Amino acid sequence: LNMNNNSQSAKPPLLFHKLFSLGDFRLNPEILSKRQMALFVLCLIVSVIVKILIIDLNMIDHGEGATRTWNALWWAESPFFVEPLSGNPGWFYLIGPMIMITREIFYTPVITMILAVTIAGIYIFKITLLFGSYRTAMLAFIIYTLNPVIFRLNFTPVPQQLYLAAICIMIYYFIKAVAAEQSRQCLKYFIIAGVFSFICLLFRPEGLFILLGYCVIAFNTRKRGVFLFIFLTILFQLIWMVISYQMYGDFFKTFTTVRDYDYLVGSNLENSGIMIKLKGFFLPYYFIVLGTTFVLFYFFVKGALSI
Repeated sequence: LNMNNNSQSAKPPLLFHKLFSLGDFRLNPEILSKRQMALFVLCLIVSVIVKILIIDLNMIDHGEGATRTWNALWWAESPFFVEPLSGNPGWFYLIGPMIMITREIFYTPVITMILAVTIAGIYIFKITLLFGSYRTAMLAFIIYTLNPVIFRLNFTPVPQQLYLAAICIMIYYFIKAVAAEQSRQCLKYFIIAGVFSFICLLFRPEGLFILLGYCVIAFNTRKRGVFLFIFLTILFQLIWMVISYQMYGDFFKTFTTVRDYDYLVGSNLENSGIMIKLKGFFLPYYFIVLGTTFVLFYFFVKGALSI
């Protein structure tokens, strides 16, 4: 019996075989004509130029963004180990050194946010192109770019944008890993996806709830590289939990700090009704459902059916 090390062993999913089995489904090859590529690059460049030109015209007054920016600068002037009480540390470790290198505190974080939001848009285009037509992918990119909720993030220096870029990249490579036919490709894509999962949690703690779902899906596929993906995904959280417990006797101090702040300001969210809690969990992602879905879903189905 001859075995090809590069071929994917035919292991069925552990659960929901019909739902998770690919069958004859294949991702689109992501091949663009010169004209299509030129149009996308032109839209990309125009969007970045417009964002940069209107930096001085935006009227966003964002106390949290200003506080985070100054805190990053203070950290860079005298570096120290960021504790779980201050939230996940990626923002300090990235933005602080950038401000020190550029010696500029206003444009540096804002341009970084523009780049992060733009990178996320590129990968939204690429993800859509895996399933739908070029027109569908362009529409996804345009709707994402012009979405008011997303657009204001270009000028708001907070970690969400860096998390958004990382998770879009992660999702792209995760899809490629799950759909890969060769074992070596599965391993490569799952490792890349795992690295960006790790980066996600460097910036936003709530990313854990989304990433654990991807871990379950990955485990169910039984493909090569799954355990590396899961390990890389939870690695930061495990390290952070150990540090948190040693310092505070609490595995989830980053999360409980939010609850403590809730008590401080008197909003008492913990005793609020279930609908209020669900609303708070859903709001950060509402633009995905309300901002794009109704229009995008039609063109996505239309594009997918025309393959």
